[in-house]
Amino acid sequence: MLPVVRARCLLVLPSLLQALAANLGSSNDRVRAAAAAALDALAAVVEPPLLLGGLGGVIGSSSIRGKQALLERLSSLAPQVGAAVKNMLDE
Repeated sequence: MLPVVRARCLLVLPSLLQALAANLGSSNDRVRAAAAAALDALAAVVEPPLLLGGLGGVIGSSSIRGKQALLERLSSLAPQVGAAVKNMLDE
């Protein structure tokens, strides 16, 4: 469903990321797994630079468990953001 609403998804990205971050920090394994899957789906349709900024903004208010998961996501996005910036500069 996310590919269909991609453009509209950006309007609610901060709120969506806050909710996902809270659920990534859940003590319930099933909730954490669902949040991780939702974040993966979101990352597949949102431009890496936009996602990087949004994730960076919610890390400060996340729980310790949530921060760990979000930092892992950020570290995997960094190379993609670097490539996107390089492509923009080359154009």
